[in-house]
Amino acid sequence: MNLQIEYAVPMFCDNELVGITILSGKQGKHVNHSANEPFYQSLSDICAVSVKNAYAYEKAVKEAQKDDLTGLINNKFFFEILEREFEKYKDTALSLCIISLDDFKLYNQMYGSHEGDFALQRVAGIILSCVGETCFAARTAGDEFALILPGYDIYSAKCLADNIAVQINGVKASVATAGSSKLTASIGICAAPYMASTPKELYRNTDMAVYSVK
Repeated sequence: MNLQIEYAVPMFCDNELVGITILSGKQGKHVNHSANEPFYQSLSDICAVSVKNAYAYEKAVKEAQKDDLTGLINNKFFFEILEREFEKYKDTALSLCIISLDDFKLYNQMYGSHEGDFALQRVAGIILSCVGETCFAARTAGDEFALILPGYDIYSAKCLADNIAVQINGVKASVATAGSSKLTASIGICAAPYMASTPKELYRNTDMAVYSVK
């Protein structure tokens, strides 16, 4: 693809380069771009403000969708994704996995909230290292995480959950002493379309499975 670029103007906003305005020429026609440079620069300055505002808006939207502590998807956005992915995969395969840390309130009491926050971040890291790019990991409550797994049947979801559970079991507080307890997790799994016909049913069945495990 030949763009026939004749002139380029940097786009600065608050002394930050946010882009480049590129002007292409027409075959057989010459334009004196140097004479128009003040106009080009003014136009680029206006575009630069718009581009930076767009970046800021996109960043704000992404931050509003994330949990502050773990960086995972937050509870509100989780349900939006669940609805969307269910519609896409309701006729093929979609699994939901809920991971609830056992006795986490006691863990916080024993080691302090700082260690509790660190443990949650460790668990979030374990989850992210185990799931693929097509999956979605969320923190849905203080000690609860959820995975939306497009394309996963119940067996593949269970294999993933087992792997995550083993790694969570290895998380210890930095102030832990000999004989202190490790983190453990109760995990519930449900898969559509055979075990749930709506997103609400998928979530409810998964939540009930966690309750049964506990």
